[in-house]
Amino acid sequence: MESTPQSVNFDRAADIYDATRALPPDVQEALTVRLLELLSDVDRVLEVGIGTGRISRPLAARGRRVCGVDISPLMLQQLTVQLEAGHERPDLALADATRLPFADDSFGAALSFHVVHLIPDWERALDEACRVIGDGGRFIYYRQRDEYKRWMDSHDKLGELLGRRGFTRRKRPTVEEIDEKLRSLGGTVEVEDVAEVEERVTPAELLADTKARTHSWSWEIPDDLFWDFMPEYEEWIKAHWAMDEPRVDTIIHELRVWSFG
Repeated sequence: MESTPQSVNFDRAADIYDATRALPPDVQEALTVRLLELLSDVDRVLEVGIGTGRISRPLAARGRRVCGVDISPLMLQQLTVQLEAGHERPDLALADATRLPFADDSFGAALSFHVVHLIPDWERALDEACRVIGDGGRFIYYRQRDEYKRWMDSHDKLGELLGRRGFTRRKRPTVEEIDEKLRSLGGTVEVEDVAEVEERVTPAELLADTKARTHSWSWEIPDDLFWDFMPEYEEWIKAHWAMDEPRVDTIIHELRVWSFG
């Protein structure tokens, strides 16, 4: 019997997560301020995939009561050691997003930041989030939009190289598919662009991050296959781009605020 794909566990990245995924300070502040406004009438907030608390720790530092779940014990450990004396200490649970250990209507709102696409059974995870917030609850889903999709040709090349070796990457849900699911559960959405940042990354930096396997998309690829295709991928990058010339994109930090009931 074929096993069910598991959600991506970030234990392997716990020590480097905040250093490699940190938001620019002004973006972090803008998101925190806006979330506090959106949650001002909510007594208890759940973050699904709370990780190291990149989003929830700033909320807890300003007195917001947060509960968080994650499947990575090492990420939760990193969160705990970074809490300061003034933080409202989050209630934490080691749990899967598809099986939340809470009763119906336990929270006024749930947050999901860079998580839904990591869950193979993402539709069930959304069912669970909506179950625990119930009627009148809010589900706040965050994403980053890269306006010019500067690395799309690189992503296409990766898919080609892997396909030639008989490997197909797991299909991740699009924002349109996530929206369709939430709409089917009775939600209505308001979309907010909270911050806009110009990001400059060189192909050399992209290649270094890829070879270091910093980001989760690479973890599903078996080690032997990863290092088999990497020389060809590196050669292609060097042939197509000036390695130290930054490629520029505008990154939009977006909140999709779903209301139910």
